[in-house]
Amino acid sequence: MQWWLEADRRFERRPPAGARPGEGGLAVRNPEGRREDAGRDDDGEQPGSSESCHGGIVAATAVKHNASMVAESRRPVATVLVAAGLTLVAGCGSSLDQKAGLTEKVKPVTLTLAEYDGNPSEQFVAAVDRLSDGSIHIQVEGAWRIGQLHFEAGMIRDVQAGRVDLAEVPVNGFDEVGVRSLDALVAPLLITSYGLEERVLRSSAARRVLEKVKSVGVEGIGFIPGDLRKPIGITRRLVAPGDFEGATIASRPSWAGNATFAAVGAVPSPSVPAHFTGYDGGELGVFSAQATGKPGNAKELTVNVSLWPRIWAIVANPQALERLSETQRATLRRAADEAIAAHLEHVRADELEAARALCSAGLPLVGASALELARWRRAVEPVWREIRDDPSAGRLFAEVAELAATARPTSADAVPTCPRT
Repeated sequence: MQWWLEADRRFERRPPAGARPGEGGLAVRNPEGRREDAGRDDDGEQPGSSESCHGGIVAATAVKHNASMVAESRRPVATVLVAAGLTLVAGCGSSLDQKAGLTEKVKPVTLTLAEYDGNPSEQFVAAVDRLSDGSIHIQVEGAWRIGQLHFEAGMIRDVQAGRVDLAEVPVNGFDEVGVRSLDALVAPLLITSYGLEERVLRSSAARRVLEKVKSVGVEGIGFIPGDLRKPIGITRRLVAPGDFEGATIASRPSWAGNATFAAVGAVPSPSVPAHFTGYDGGELGVFSAQATGKPGNAKELTVNVSLWPRIWAIVANPQALERLSETQRATLRRAADEAIAAHLEHVRADELEAARALCSAGLPLVGASALELARWRRAVEPVWREIRDDPSAGRLFAEVAELAATARPTSADAVPTCPRT
């Protein structure tokens, strides 16, 4: 009887930190009066390990054997102890989701992911499979809205309507649906290296602004990094800002892109990606230039003028996320964050290989001089100022600019050029 009386003083009901109304956890007072979490054993192991499973079985057995000893007034205590013992036993040998201190079975789910043109989603998909222990399967739907001029806005509407669960949407397209908070990620000549791109996308500042996409009925999951976009000259060289005067430039529809080319005297013209017929030039990554087969008999690619990075935001349909457990939703976001470095490794490798192929194909990879780069920065200052002054984008711009000011070039940021002959 003494054991149960002691137990009555040592067990009490309390909600875990952050629990919603109606959710509870079991707190334990040890003989010295300290509170202990009944969701952990003495060694700090979570229920579900072999040690805590064994302890759960013993606890349940003890309750069963001693229940007859409990006086009528002690029945609530016995009920609590039985529940605690059974909860621990339930953790043995099961795939479980920890939620508010309790356990629940994880239900496997398949989510569809729309991508435009074979963007590098492999690392994200693999990370989701690994981190979810196979409980989340991503089914990639390629060539989504392929060839459409405004495919970015169309993909956002598709996610809103539930025609697809997830989509990779280039961040430059969000201003078409009224979201300007991501403009700092494509501000001209601000993110000019892959090391800086990784630091920015993994920052709390970037995650914070991604939450703003809720205003258009989708949920932000994370980012997929892409290659740095360069000026490519078709009918003329496009190296210094003055080279753009009067030129018709093919670019993706976006406020930042249009404002940048207008700032150097060019005429921006919306185009389907990598379609340059009838244009004086455009913006393209090194790998994209090689993949399109030296587009339009281009004259040269200016490899050290990084206009902006090609970044995708992974967005989700809110109703699709409701089918997932809390832990599965967190797993999607963690997978996106952890995949960023792997994505960039592939981007860098592809860029170096593409540079060699372009050099072999006879497309000069040229660089702007230090003076020409300084002119570029002066030319785009009005674009920077407008983004900086925007209430939704200004804070992220300031934080990216601070990261850029402290960035140090690494060998991984080396600009690919053609060997001298």
